[in-house]
Amino acid sequence: MLSTLPTWAIIKIRQQSNVIHCADTPDGQPVTIEQLDATFAARGFSREQRLIGHQQPRLQHIGYHFVVGVNGIVTSGLARRERGPAVVGQKGAALQVCLVGSKQFTLAQWTSLRDLVGSLRHECLGLNVIGHNTLNSKTNCPGFDVAQWLNNSCSPRQKNILEESNDAG
Repeated sequence: MLSTLPTWAIIKIRQQSNVIHCADTPDGQPVTIEQLDATFAARGFSREQRLIGHQQPRLQHIGYHFVVGVNGIVTSGLARRERGPAVVGQKGAALQVCLVGSKQFTLAQWTSLRDLVGSLRHECLGLNVIGHNTLNSKTNCPGFDVAQWLNNSCSPRQKNILEESNDAG
């Protein structure tokens, strides 16, 4: 039966979960995907060369499919067919999304995360959206309760919103 499905349908079936992470960097401080790539390199993670193709070939170590910067811009990392480093407790294929920061995120990040998760849920049948801390109780990543965020119509709690300064400089 699967062989008669179009390719996009097979991709939908393979994605079982969407794990949300934080970069564990200072809140509000911009971090590039290249800097995150270097962090994964230092941890010894490398992407499988045969799967990289044209998807960010300069990033040889990135472990996330999507990175949401403090400005709300979403940057692609891993190709969807690639697996990131295993998260303890994770089973099956998962899309890894990372918010730059630790506990508080800009309104632009929250908006982009809501839109990205909505899009992924639309594209991937039965996608289970969870936080890294759901799979590993020893981590605070992503710094907020993903289930609560989802149950609150993807609206963050006030304590998780980074108040942006009006200071120019």
